[in-house]
Amino acid sequence: MAYCINCEEKYSDKREEIGYATCLACGEQEAVTLIIERQEAKLRELAPYATSSLDNPESHFSPSPRAR
Repeated sequence: MAYCINCEEKYSDKREEIGYATCLACGEQEAVTLIIERQEAKLRELAPYATSSLDNPESHFSPSPRAR
């Protein structure tokens, strides 16, 4: 039996053979964390002003040519 590098619990040798160094529970936890980090990064790309200060929201938009 192999031992998980995170929790030191035993897990299947077959799982180790295919390249995993963690048990199923720790692997799932790492995957969920990675998914959340990627979703947050993508949202920051799509709406960068949402993560900055909203004290002056008009500063995030270019002025309309007709507004002059």
